[in-house]
Amino acid sequence: MQQLRFQTDIIVDPDLFWKRQSIATISQEMGPWLRMTAPPHYRQIQLQDWRGDNTLFASWVLLFGLIPIDRHSFEKIVFPAEREFIETSSSWNNKHWQHRRLVTATENGCSVIDELIFTPRMYWMTPLVTLIVNMVFKNRHRNLKKFYPVR
Repeated sequence: MQQLRFQTDIIVDPDLFWKRQSIATISQEMGPWLRMTAPPHYRQIQLQDWRGDNTLFASWVLLFGLIPIDRHSFEKIVFPAEREFIETSSSWNNKHWQHRRLVTATENGCSVIDELIFTPRMYWMTPLVTLIVNMVFKNRHRNLKKFYPVR
């Protein structure tokens, strides 16, 4: 099991940031290298409206928006607190994936915190999968700084 944590402070109202979260903003954060697909219903709603205890949908993770490199099954998403989700999934690369995002108010805007716990399917691939996940989320947080002012 691997654990990673990322935090970025941006100058935007936390409620506004939270309400904008969707599959489109996920792909925007992952760009330009990666993009995630979703069924039409999920492309049209905010993340806060993703509800259910059963598998929600499977998403292709596409390199350069074209080449499938992973199949990610969103199994469960819960919202334990205001501006927080915990998503539990599995994929071709990870037999267990948990992504917690917490958006907290700060003096000048908000702090976006991503915490990941994952277990690669193939133990011997753990260093490579960890490196890739680290790169993906560093890119996501770098993109947050591009899309929103930082202090």
